[in-house]
Parts: sequence; C-alpha cells; structure tokens
Amino acid sequence: MRASSTSLGRLKTTGNAAAGFTLIELMITVVIIGILASIAIPSYQDYVRQSRRAEAQSEMMRLALNEEKYRANNPTYADHTVAAMGIANTSYYTFTIVATGSTYTISATAQGSQATDAACTPLTLNEKGEKGPSGCWKS
Repeated sequence: MRASSTSLGRLKTTGNAAAGFTLIELMITVVIIGILASIAIPSYQDYVRQSRRAEAQSEMMRLALNEEKYRANNPTYADHTVAAMGIANTSYYTFTIVATGSTYTISATAQGSQATDAACTPLTLNEKGEKGPSGCWKS
C-alpha cells in the first residue's frame, strides 16, 4: 500500500513503511529560523528603544509648553516638580526640570531596559529650544 501526501508534510514510501522528515531537514529548518531570529530580534529591540525615546521627547515638549505658558503670566519660569506639571516618570525615563529665573533645562534620563540607549541619555531641552544629544531628536 502506498502512502499519500498530507497537509502535515510529505511522506516518503519505502516498501510498506512511510517515513517523515529526516533529521538533516529538521536541522536545516532550525538553523534558518535561528538566522532569521538573530536578525529580527535586535532590529525589533532598536525599534522599541526609538519608540520609547520618541515618547520621552513628546513628554519633554509638553513640559516645555507648560513652562512657556507659566512664563507668559509670570516674570520667571516655574521651578515646579515634574509631577506638579502633570507629567509622571515612567519605568523607562525619569524627568527633571531645573528653572532659574529666565532659563530652564528639562532632562530625561533613561532607566531600566531603556538604559541601553546610552548614546541618547540624558535627553535635554532648554528654553531656547536647544535639544541634546545631537542625532537623538527627529527633526
């Protein structure tokens, strides 16, 4: 009796006995999956890091807007805590504001798994709109 093909894979016939995939075929498949994973996982992690950085930059821009709103009605910038300005620290970034009269600097320091983004920590933004480190902010 001959074995027929099924949706689970191909079958080889040797006399009356049917055989599945060989060990070599399975090992080649495992190697291919390993190669694809070694390329995909670091790319995904880099994408996630950039996404978290963009979120932190957005929060920093919100803090800067709050500072400018406060300054429009007062002679100096507000030296409030980040929480008082409606922004919460995240598990990926800690935000700080240092305001002295006519200047302020907002910083976002990476923490946790985001700390591997060493080239872009801390992110900074000041009252002149100067952003640092260069290359970490999208135009």
